[in-house]
This record gives sequence, C-alpha cells and structure tokens, in this order.
Amino acid sequence: MKWGVVAKRDSEESFAPVAELAREVLIITALILIAAVAVVVILSRALTQPLVHLVAATQAVAAGNFEVEMTTDNRRTDEIGQLAKSFQSMSAAVRDRESQLQSHAKELELLNQLGRDIAATLDLRAISTHVVIHVAERFNGFLCGLLLYDEAHDELVTYSVAGHGANRIALGDRTPLGHGLMGQAALTRRTQLANDAATYPDFVPRVGLDIRAEVTIPILAPAVENARLFRDLSASNDYTLDALAAALDARDKETEGHSRRVVAYTLAIARRMNLSQQELDTIRRGALLHDIGKIGVPDAILLKAGPLTEEERAVMRRHPEWGQRILSGIPFLDVAAEIVCTHQERWDGGGYPRQLKGEAIPLGARVFAVADTYDAITSDRPYRAGRSYSIARAEIEAGSGTQFDPRAVEIFLQIPELEFMRLRAEALTSPAVTQPLPLWAELPVSSTSSVELEALNRLIKAVSGSLNLDEILREAACTTVETLGAAACGLFLYEAETDILTLAAAYGFPESLKDRFSRFPVSGFHNEVVVREACIRLHDDIAEVPAFVELELLKSQPEWGAYLCVPLTAKGEVSGIMGVLSRRPRAFESHDITLYQAMGEQIGLAIANARLYQTTQQQAMTDSLTGAYNRRHFDEFLPKEIERCNRYRHGVSLIMLDMDRFKEYNDAYGHPAGDEVLRQVVRLILKNVRGVDVVARYGGEEFAVVLPETDLAGACIAAEKIRAVVDTHRFPKGRLTVSLGVAHCSLDSESSPDVLLARADQALYKAKNNGRNCVCVWQPEFGSVTRQTP
Repeated sequence: MKWGVVAKRDSEESFAPVAELAREVLIITALILIAAVAVVVILSRALTQPLVHLVAATQAVAAGNFEVEMTTDNRRTDEIGQLAKSFQSMSAAVRDRESQLQSHAKELELLNQLGRDIAATLDLRAISTHVVIHVAERFNGFLCGLLLYDEAHDELVTYSVAGHGANRIALGDRTPLGHGLMGQAALTRRTQLANDAATYPDFVPRVGLDIRAEVTIPILAPAVENARLFRDLSASNDYTLDALAAALDARDKETEGHSRRVVAYTLAIARRMNLSQQELDTIRRGALLHDIGKIGVPDAILLKAGPLTEEERAVMRRHPEWGQRILSGIPFLDVAAEIVCTHQERWDGGGYPRQLKGEAIPLGARVFAVADTYDAITSDRPYRAGRSYSIARAEIEAGSGTQFDPRAVEIFLQIPELEFMRLRAEALTSPAVTQPLPLWAELPVSSTSSVELEALNRLIKAVSGSLNLDEILREAACTTVETLGAAACGLFLYEAETDILTLAAAYGFPESLKDRFSRFPVSGFHNEVVVREACIRLHDDIAEVPAFVELELLKSQPEWGAYLCVPLTAKGEVSGIMGVLSRRPRAFESHDITLYQAMGEQIGLAIANARLYQTTQQQAMTDSLTGAYNRRHFDEFLPKEIERCNRYRHGVSLIMLDMDRFKEYNDAYGHPAGDEVLRQVVRLILKNVRGVDVVARYGGEEFAVVLPETDLAGACIAAEKIRAVVDTHRFPKGRLTVSLGVAHCSLDSESSPDVLLARADQALYKAKNNGRNCVCVWQPEFGSVTRQTP
C-alpha cells in the first residue's frame, strides 16, 4: 500500500499536460455530437414526411391500388420530386402490364376452353360448333366460319358458322380451292390477312354482308382428321357387324331376321333407361352378334330337325363362350363381347355359362334377355306358329325376378303393342346397323386401321361363311397378301401325332418352294419355338438369318425382306403356323404383329371348328361299333354315285355281304365276342378294297360295298377276295364265313338305287341258299343269278 501512495504522488506531477489535453478532447467531442444531433433533427424534418408517403404508396401498390399520388410539402428537395415522378411513371407501366396480362389470360382461357371442347369429343359437328361460337364471342360478334376441304372436288365446303350475319351463309356452300382468301389459305396452307378487304386482290365479297377485314387460318387439322378417322372406323365396324349378322341369318334360315328384330326391341327398352349413346351402341352391337358363337356349332346339331341329345345340347350351350372368344380379339367389341357371353344368364343364377346372378350380369345382357324372349315367343317356328303379344307379355311378367331383371321387365311392360309392331316392320326393311351421318364433304381417308379392319372383315366372313377348312385357309392367305400388302403368305397345319407341318395354303410362293415345304418335321425347323411355345417369331431381315441364307431364298425372291411366323391357336393348343413375308426388311411394326396375332387366333379357331365339324360329320355317317359308314350315309351316297356314273358313262357295282350263322356265334359266345367279330370283318374288307370304295354297315351283320367305276368282272374279283380273306382269317372263337351277292348298274332305264339294291340282295339270298361261303352274281342278260365257285 505504501508503494502505491508514493507512486500516485509521482504521477500527479508527471502527467499534468496529458490531463489537460484530454479535457479539451472531451469538450470538442461533445460539441461535435451536439452538432450532429442538430443536423439529424433538421434533416429528419425534411425527409421523414416524403418517406412516409413513399412507404404508404408502396403498400398501396402491393394491395393492387395503382391510383396513388405523391405529395410533399414545399420544403422537399428536387431529388425527392424526381423520385416521385419516376414512381408515378412506374405505376402507370405496371397498370398497362396488368391490362395486357389480363387480356392474354382471356385469350389463353379461350384456347384452353377450345382445347377441352375438342378433346372431349370426336364428333366433328360438336367440335366445329364450339370453335365458331367461341371465336365469334371472343371478338364481340364477328362472323366466324369453319370450312372443310373436299379432296374429291378440290373445294372448301362451309360446315359451321356463327356470329353477325351467320344466317346469310348457307351450310354446304362451296368455294373452289385457291379462290378468295379461304381458298388461298387452303392452297398455300398459310394464314391470309386482309385488313382492308376491299383492296385485297383475293377478297371475294359476300352478298348482304359488309365485310371490311378478313383473316383466314388453316387450323383444326388434327381434330378434323381424328373425327374423320373415328367416323370411318365406326362405319367399317358397323359394316363388319352387318356382314356377320347377315352370315348368321343365312346359316340358320329358321330364325332369319331374328338378330335385327331383337336389336330393335333391345334398344327400345334400353332407351327408356336413360342410358348414354355409348352404352346404347355397345348394347346394340352385343344384341346384333349375340348368336355369333353358333358359327362353332356343327350344322348337324344346329339344323337338326328333332330334339337334341344331351351331348348335342352341351355343344350348343357353349356358343356364348365361343362368341365371346371370337369377339374379344376385336378392340371395339370387347365390351359387347361380355353381352354375347352372358345373354343366356338368368337373374336367379340358373343360366349359363357362368351362372351369374342379379346385377353381376351386364345390364345389356339383362335387357337383351327380355327382348330375345319376346321375339322367340312371337315369331313363327317350324314346329309352331308365333304367339300373341299378350301371351308374350304374360310369360315375361311371370319371369320377373327369376329369369329376368325386374327393372327391365317393368320397362318392357310400358311399351305398347303397336310400338313392337312398328319395330318389327322396320326391322324387315331397314339395315340392322345405323349408318353414321355423312359430313357435308365426303372426305376419303386412307388409314392403316381401315385396312386392318377390312382384312379382319374378310377373314371373319370366310370363317363364318364356310366350314370347309381348305376354303378358309386359302382366303386367309389371299387376304394377307391382297389386303395387307404382304409379299407372300403360307399356312401350315400341325399334326401332333406325327410332329409334322403340312402346307395347307400358300399365296405368293413360287411352286419350287411349295414343293420343298409341302411337308416337313417340326424338329430342326428354324422356327420350332413357334410350335412348341405358341409364341410369335420375327426376323427383321431374312438376309441376316442363316437358315434363310442356306435356302437361298433371296436369289429367287430378292424383293422379300422381313419374315413373321405366327402360331395358329385355339384353346391354348397350336393347330398350325402362319408365315408372312414382307417386301422390305424391318417392315413389321407393333400394330402389324398385333393384327397378325389376332388373325392367327381367328384362323386357329376356324381350324378347330372345321375339325370339330368334320369329326361330327364323320360320326353322323359312321357306324359307332365297326367304323364303317352307316346306313344313312349309304342311302345318301348310292343315288349320287349312280347319277355321277350315268353322267360320265361309267358303271357302278354293289356287293351285299352277310355273316354266315352269326346268330349262332352270338348265342354261343355272347354279344361282346360278336361285336369284335364285326369289327374285325370290317377291317378285313377295308384292307381289301380301294380307297374310293365305300364300305357301309347295312344292318345287323349285313354290309354293303359300293364300287364306283367298276364293271361286273371287277366286282366279282373284289367279292371273291373278301370271301377268301374272311374264310382264312383266325377269329378268336373259331372259323367264320360270309356270303356275298354282286350286282352291276348298267346304263339303261333300270339303273336306279332301288333296282341295283334289289338285284344285289337277290344275289345274296341265292348265295345263302346255295350253301353259304360263296359269291353269287346277278346277270343282267338273263335276269338270273350265277354262283361263283370259291
């Protein structure tokens, strides 16, 4: 502490000048601060008020109020005045920009609305109406018109008009291409503008209209083209349906006109349900094609006069599923295919093929069921006359809630009898499909889709119009080349038992290739996977495929390019393949492959149906026990053969054959042993006659053999050969023999089936009485029978 006191004292004397200087500095600093405060106060009074106005104006502009005035007192500086003037100029510019943006927004909204209208429909009438009305309104009633180009006549046709003076312009008026502003716009494909129409060289005045300016713009081409495409595709679709319905009616004459009538009845009920036009179109198509699945039902069943057996009824009940399978591959019929598949369902679930119940059944099928039943009751059938409206009404009302949808029945009961009579009369005279309304200008459209529909139409007609497999395959190959523009097409049938592919139809192939590929094994085939896995195989350029290079195809056919191999399938099984060659490499696109795949399914189904038909026909004329032809086929074949032989001056012979003592054999060893003997005898006969000869079981143990173009001597040789081979054959239970009678149909007035049969039967009777195991011949010269010695 002492040391510190001493130090303080010393400091008081040593730092006296410094302390004086510090006091002066403090005084000066204080004066400067006071002056600064004074300056701030003075300036604040000059600046605060303008700044407050500036902040207020800024807030007003942010709120959208552009009517702001800048005011200051007389003491504001020139710079602040300039600032205010600049801000007012900015406010005016912002107001102008806002006005421009609002105008552009309206224009964009107009374009947006037009875009929505155009996208919402493919109806050209609706599109054009929206366009001209919106444009006329946007420009305060200016006259606006839309014209379409008629390529066939090189003219523009007035299609829609709106605005001031629209009533003075007739729809359908024509303007030559290149004539006037409109004709120039269409010809040059450029906008034509005439601000002073009277001085414009290409301006054409309109009578009764004071047009001062005109602008013509080539627009809406995509919308117009899409509408045309849609119209033409719809027309092609309807023509296809009409052809299918006509084919169905032609096949089943007993119900001719049925499809058209039920379409009319179904739509009469459906329209009263307030359904959309799209729903009505779907229902119409489903009703029109409801029986298309009967294409797959053999004629022997479909046209059978008597009642069907249980097996035949089972085949008939499959036609709804077959119909759906036929239509499901066609895009515009996908929904209608459901109606086709379910039109035999019942409201209570007792129908077929799916046993659907209630509203699980598509509405179109429920409505159709009522209409179909009404037509069935009121139409004539071979076994009864059509019944009255009151009877049909009562039966349908009784089925409400069980067989039929109660709502559909309720609406049906509201339709008077006179309405049904009118619909029935119209169905007889008008087409089953409604034609689309024509445009003012009929504009031809060439599109890939139309070509594809035409190809499918041709193919479906071939499938529906014939069960002859050769005809169907030839038409398919021809369609592929002629309609779709392929270079060549070959169709091969697959034999699963032998694993062999056989050429069944070809179009565009040279004869050398037809011979080379007439029959070949699947194993080792360069497209073996198509058969094994039922998949499509595409070669974009056959010049790059070793298998094709080895065949040297391009040397003989240099114009060939790509190759597409498509399986022909039905029910998941491959029945053949279709090979298509194009005229240039990489020619097949995705839509081509889809089309050919659909064609492959149609052809595969046709093959399955044709084979089923052949099998059914074979069963209908074949004896189930022995495999020989039955009596029915014999009775049909013999008159035709005699007529043919007489026409071409050839003879025909007949052998009648009967087993000797066969009843005793049956009694001794039983019917199963006797049945086996009959089968063995038929096999022996078939092995010892020609392929053109017809062996038939005439009845019991009696058989007939028809020998076309065979004289009496040749028939005797054949008969003796049969007798000998049976005599020497070792049957399971011992030796058996046959007796045979032979007759020949000569070219005389007595050459008839009955006469020939009577003579052969007389010869057989003689053989049985002459000791059996022999051949007796009826001699025309003497009208007697001669025995041939064994």
